[in-house]
Amino acid sequence: MRQWLFRRVAFAAAQRQRAARWRADERGVAAIEAAIIFPLLVLIFLGMVEMSQAFTVKRRVQNVASATADLVAQSQTVTMADLNDIASIGAQLMLPFSSTGLTLTIASVAEDAQSKITVQWSCSWSSLSSSANCTATGAAYTGLPSGLLNPGQSVIIGQTTYPYTP
Repeated sequence: MRQWLFRRVAFAAAQRQRAARWRADERGVAAIEAAIIFPLLVLIFLGMVEMSQAFTVKRRVQNVASATADLVAQSQTVTMADLNDIASIGAQLMLPFSSTGLTLTIASVAEDAQSKITVQWSCSWSSLSSSANCTATGAAYTGLPSGLLNPGQSVIIGQTTYPYTP
């Protein structure tokens, strides 16, 4: 009976020593920490890459609107061929991103003697490789800040939309 009790006490002491050594053993802690943190770091990295792409596309789309409106504004008169050429320049500005789905609208907005702001003409492209759909509307335009135009002045406005998919 005594031997059994001695073995039981010795076994319990050995168990405590092994548990203490196991808690003190730091081998593999870095691997466990890396296994926990690595998926989070990969997710953050991929999110940063995707956000970078989205901001680049946003900047390109804004550049297309600005550059095409600027090219139209520099001309005294523009023909349909000129407008289609300017739209194709917009498609080139989108490279290396696809211009599929990019819509462009260029409009001439003027203020008359009664301070009424109207759209003189407007051309839209549902695809920059297609020809323009132009209209002379004369409809009221409300998107300009007050005081931007004086009677008899006009401004060229470029608007774009792009369906960005990550």
